[in-house]
Amino acid sequence: MSEDFFTLITTDEQAGMRLDMILSTVISRRKAKKLIDNGAVFVNGSRVKVASRHLPSGTKIKAPYDIPPMPPDIDWDSCILYTGKHIVAVNKPYRWPAAPTPYGDRGTLSHALSLHLGQEVLVVQRLDTHTTGAMLYALSPHGAKSLTQAFTAKQVYKTYLAIVPAGDLPLGLISLPIGQNPHVSERYVVAQGGKPATTEVLSAHPLTDDFQLLSLRLHTGRTHQIRVHLSHLGFPVLGDLWYGGAPAERLFLHSHELKIRSKELGTHEFKALLPTAWSDLFPIPDSFRVKILD
Repeated sequence: MSEDFFTLITTDEQAGMRLDMILSTVISRRKAKKLIDNGAVFVNGSRVKVASRHLPSGTKIKAPYDIPPMPPDIDWDSCILYTGKHIVAVNKPYRWPAAPTPYGDRGTLSHALSLHLGQEVLVVQRLDTHTTGAMLYALSPHGAKSLTQAFTAKQVYKTYLAIVPAGDLPLGLISLPIGQNPHVSERYVVAQGGKPATTEVLSAHPLTDDFQLLSLRLHTGRTHQIRVHLSHLGFPVLGDLWYGGAPAERLFLHSHELKIRSKELGTHEFKALLPTAWSDLFPIPDSFRVKILD
């Protein structure tokens, strides 16, 4: 991804110039405005949305050359599972980043959901861009604090579904530490000295001669945890090209069930309907196709 971005350090001659004018030394001023409005420009590490900001010399500016296309439109009726006073539960669509990215905040679910609800949602939980399914946002500072406390106290229970190669994968706990891949940025590996990570394989259901459906519970929440653990054991998720999965039209990893038991927020249970692409390609058992609302 680094080749998609450029970095500038303002010179003495540029001291006092506007941000958009400095950017226009690399890209057009029109594109500079688009990037700034989108929240894709970082000044000394902080996102800046003011084109007219005057910058001193020695200021570090980082921005992408362009912004990726918008993800597919959202069907809000199937996306929103529950809206309360302090939290909202959603079925995250495919290819929608859960939170602002280096490319900006537009084209992210947090931004789109804020516009749809007419109020700002606060990011507490994240799913990978290509992972679908149940997740929570906060609707108030109290909700954000309470959700954070619930995750820390392990009062949120998360169950995922994944399609992986057929084979004998033992049920039970996978407890393997995870650290950053020293050779490839943004990727992770099982590594001594990494952070403790535990995934539980709850069940396995044959789908075809080549693939099976796993139900998994996360006991910790490391980045790419399920993907890394399964890949390490020789069962990479279908469509996960980063971790050795067979090529497919999408990543077949879904946050299926989310339960929260919190003194502050109450008890809730959500199940997120699987994307139709799953049942179009595989005979998914009926027990995994039911949509349960709070």
